[in-house]
Amino acid sequence: MPCLQRTAAVLQKQIDGALQLGINVKKVFLIGGFGAAPSLRSYLRNYLTEFARKRTLKYDIELIITNEQDSITAIAASATIRALNLEHGPKRTALSSYGFLRTEPYEPDKVDGHLEAEIKIDPFDDGEYVSVIDYFLHKEEVIPPVCRYEPFRCTHDFGIDEKKFMCTEILYVNDSDGTESYYDVNHAMNAGAQEAGRLVVDMSFLREEGHISPIIPEANEDSVVRGKPYYQVIYDLAPIVEGRDLKYVAMYPANDTGEVVKTG
Repeated sequence: MPCLQRTAAVLQKQIDGALQLGINVKKVFLIGGFGAAPSLRSYLRNYLTEFARKRTLKYDIELIITNEQDSITAIAASATIRALNLEHGPKRTALSSYGFLRTEPYEPDKVDGHLEAEIKIDPFDDGEYVSVIDYFLHKEEVIPPVCRYEPFRCTHDFGIDEKKFMCTEILYVNDSDGTESYYDVNHAMNAGAQEAGRLVVDMSFLREEGHISPIIPEANEDSVVRGKPYYQVIYDLAPIVEGRDLKYVAMYPANDTGEVVKTG
């Protein structure tokens, strides 16, 4: 919530400044990566309605949501000069922590964050897993003008009869101090975390082009077969900070020679 409140405070200052100059602001355009977050859109719509009421305005202020292409165009148009020499731009201090939701094998002996995490049994390999947030950028961290972070290795399993292999990566933002990785999304460590966006990658082509084959569970020492046949998709997800923009790139295969299959 603090992140949303901070965004609204910036917006309020801009609108109040315009009103003092006798300019009626009737539309607010929301663009940029975080502008796609449903929580931000909903919060600002309600905020603008309440703002107009408190200021006794005789009109409503409409929040305009751009589509992805318009947003990219608007950002590009306003940052062309800086982009020409971005590496020499100013360093910034992160006001929030950012991380992706991860599904990891349950290893409480190795990872402290797993101790209180909710354990889930995978229907395909019958293994124990937990869902945690892995932060790649921490609050108060100094960020260079351009920074490419270590890629996340992403793994998604699909049933044999699954029609599409749609892989979803969920980005979280957390305004709390002292955030640490590998804790359950519902743990106190992530009390301030909220969803900031999603990257959806269609990896169906891997099966269609014969790049992957079904994984067939093997019998254990008691000749018992646990789990069921499935396809497994593995790729790398690399977060990139360029100036004020946070981007991410999905690459396959998951190694140094992987090609870009999706950007966000």
